[in-house]
Amino acid sequence: MKPAAAMVGGEADTTDNAATAAALAVGVPNLAVAKTIVTPGPYEAGDVVTYRITVTNSGTADSTAVTVTDALPAQLRFESANPSSGACSETGGTVTCQLGVIAFGASEAVDIVVTLWNSGIITNTAEGSMSGGEADESDNTAAATITAARAALANVPAL
Repeated sequence: MKPAAAMVGGEADTTDNAATAAALAVGVPNLAVAKTIVTPGPYEAGDVVTYRITVTNSGTADSTAVTVTDALPAQLRFESANPSSGACSETGGTVTCQLGVIAFGASEAVDIVVTLWNSGIITNTAEGSMSGGEADESDNTAAATITAARAALANVPAL
């Protein structure tokens, strides 16, 4: 070890001054989209169901101009969309939500409320996007599938 006086006016140990590429790397955002069904089943035609889309930025930099798009299948009728931040609109069965900036390590959510218009197996897919590049686009799409039975006929007179 060098004496303390040797550090005045300079650094005692210059062997640790080499920076690695990883330490100097510029942060990169990475969106990941998940989709869940909030409303518990079983389901039948005519039920109101809430889907939740969660967009997480697992990267090392903020993501900007984040947009979520959900093209609703024909079996679903749009009722409302409620984002945790930003704003949503619906046109022709496609829900578009402008979420703005998602800080690295943070998440935003959108609840989309629909009515099950028909019975059957219904797969609903959402996609997230942002301006600029990101680390991995393979996790920007998520789907949720439900099975809706035919609505029960109540009070139908016997023939």
